[in-house]
Amino acid sequence: MPLEWFAAHEGPCLDVDYKDDLAVASGGMDKTVQLQTTAITAAYQVFETGVSEGELLANGAQLLVASDDGQLALLNMANGTVIRAFEGAEQPVVAMTAAADGSQLAAATADNKLLFWTINNGQLRTTFELPESVTMLQFSADNQKVAAILADSTIRVYDAGDEVRELYELTSDQPVVSLLFQDDNRHLVTGHANGLVRQWLYASPDAVRTFTGHGSSIYGLAFNHDSKIFASASLD
Repeated sequence: MPLEWFAAHEGPCLDVDYKDDLAVASGGMDKTVQLQTTAITAAYQVFETGVSEGELLANGAQLLVASDDGQLALLNMANGTVIRAFEGAEQPVVAMTAAADGSQLAAATADNKLLFWTINNGQLRTTFELPESVTMLQFSADNQKVAAILADSTIRVYDAGDEVRELYELTSDQPVVSLLFQDDNRHLVTGHANGLVRQWLYASPDAVRTFTGHGSSIYGLAFNHDSKIFASASLD
């Protein structure tokens, strides 16, 4: 049974984020961003189109949001004002991720581009042209790498340090639906549509371990504090 119901949007809710018991942020087709605790605390209209992606920064005071028409902005959660806009996207944002330290933003757009920005000044760092659309983006725990899941089940890993560049590509024979870096920054795990979970070593072309037990798509992955134990959640 849910601990709390939030029924604030007047249309479909497209994304939600939750950080450190501070607040729940959600974006929807009703063109609003909702910030909630146990009741609606604020509702802001940021864009003229729907909000497709949203992510709370670790400080709990700022929220990154993206629109259906390619706009990205950093909001002040206290009053909904736009702190900074991020220019460069020309198509709707389909995936977004921010570094845990609040330093960088990466977003993928519907025209198969991957863009990186510096959050504190809004500067576009670089843009990559991709052969397929991106279904998910994830920063590593050390904020130095970004993994992108492509629609053709390849995984591209990028160095997000001083010089943003592609590091390597992994190829899966099964559709990839979820991904998570381990805290050791040497491994990542992927969840697949057929219920498998795989562990990959840095730049290794083949999975080093495969875990079975699920019978359906793996949509949730989480590690414990030292990355020695992980949990997976599936549709079954």
